[in-house]
Amino acid sequence: REGSVVYPPVADEFHPLDPAARARVRRTLAPDGGPLLLNVKRLHPLADQTTLIEAFARVRARRPDAVLLIAGAGEQEDDLRALAGRLDLGESVRLLGLVPNDEVARLQAAADLFVLSSVLEATPTVALEALACGTPVVSTDNPGGVELHGLFGDDVALTPQRQPEALAAAVLAFLEAPRRTTSAIAATLAEGFRLDRVVERYLALYEEALAT
Repeated sequence: REGSVVYPPVADEFHPLDPAARARVRRTLAPDGGPLLLNVKRLHPLADQTTLIEAFARVRARRPDAVLLIAGAGEQEDDLRALAGRLDLGESVRLLGLVPNDEVARLQAAADLFVLSSVLEATPTVALEALACGTPVVSTDNPGGVELHGLFGDDVALTPQRQPEALAAAVLAFLEAPRRTTSAIAATLAEGFRLDRVVERYLALYEEALAT
């Protein structure tokens, strides 16, 4: 028998903002108008925000107007704050703590780039949410990142794990030619990742199981 993959659903609240609304949100998050990078994960060694912050320091050397937002809580919060301090990143790195889903959706839509630094992921829902909001992704080559790159192509760029220089280079390459996601993304998400289609897939699997 062939296997069947049912992906985690992406909530409808994750969608692109119209340009005027996006500009308003961005003014509150990056008032200087610089690039806005986002990571949404638990602050845990497997999410490896240490590499992310080290990479961001390299990004800031080239783009001093860049801002990094990290939404999530966890045992590494103090260490990450200390690292940002040692790297003299000041207010350009903001650890936001736990953020409600509606606010996460707003952040995802406002960001220029979602950066996933994890060393281990299954299917990273947070990256799917970014794509649903029109925001491209740079991911390390963890299993989930590799899978999403296969599904979404250049809208999910890959870089080696635990290599700040490589992650910074991937981010800077994107910032040299920033863009939103390609037009095919919405159709791909609607077909396989929105709640109604996920429910249909589960029901079909249950019906198939009952029929055997």
